[in-house]
Amino acid sequence: MSAIIVVLKCLTNMHVGNGEVNYNIIDNEVEHDPVTGYPTINSSGVKGALREFLTSSLNENEIAEIFGGRVSKETTGHATQQGNAPQQGKLKFLPANMLAIPFRASSGRKPYYKITTPSSLKRFNDAIDLFDIAPDKKMVKESYTNIPPGIEGYTLPNQEPVDGKYSLERLGAHFTGMYAYPIEDEVFRSLALPVLARNCLEDGRSCNLWYEEVVPHKSVFYFPVVTEDVNNKWLARLTATLEGKVVQFGGNASIGYGLCKVSILQGASIQTK
Repeated sequence: MSAIIVVLKCLTNMHVGNGEVNYNIIDNEVEHDPVTGYPTINSSGVKGALREFLTSSLNENEIAEIFGGRVSKETTGHATQQGNAPQQGKLKFLPANMLAIPFRASSGRKPYYKITTPSSLKRFNDAIDLFDIAPDKKMVKESYTNIPPGIEGYTLPNQEPVDGKYSLERLGAHFTGMYAYPIEDEVFRSLALPVLARNCLEDGRSCNLWYEEVVPHKSVFYFPVVTEDVNNKWLARLTATLEGKVVQFGGNASIGYGLCKVSILQGASIQTK
């Protein structure tokens, strides 16, 4: 088994809905991991977004090979026919987990700080080990003796120094100079994601104000892509096609939601030709 880890840097706000009807103040909530409670993009959402993006650069057979479907099989030099049954895709797409999310600063010199948790850091590092990704991509704690960054909704714990910081530069060139600061999981779960007011218009008139939860821009997610194909052809092809591109995830594409910059973390056995 071989794998890559795809890292997403949100360039705009993102909304991946949970598909449930809510009766509280938030009409549309984002998808949350059923175990950690953190924002996530489920596997079908990941796969659907990538399939949509790749249709402009890959042909139908290549799409079917990667994601599954009917592959045309050549029968003569002049004609093709559809296979009798759809085949399973060569690649398996796992859910996208949260690594860090920005929260507005209530103190300090920055407008926001990227916040993470011990469990999120461990889950990411465990994925690096499990899928044999280059070990220099792991999140490693760096010394940090300043007062912890103040963020809205978070009370500083007796002005004690934060327990290290984690450089995100190892995730890709477009993370240069970015750090994530850990806070305890129970504190993180008490912080609220942004909720934006949306307005439904009919004939230019406001007829319904409703509220939507979003994952804020500059958030960082990641997901593994796995294959059992021994020559890694399609994993390498996906890597070459996605690296550095901007892909749209989730809903509300028409108003610019869900645009993410992609970087790829490769294992020793996966090298783009």
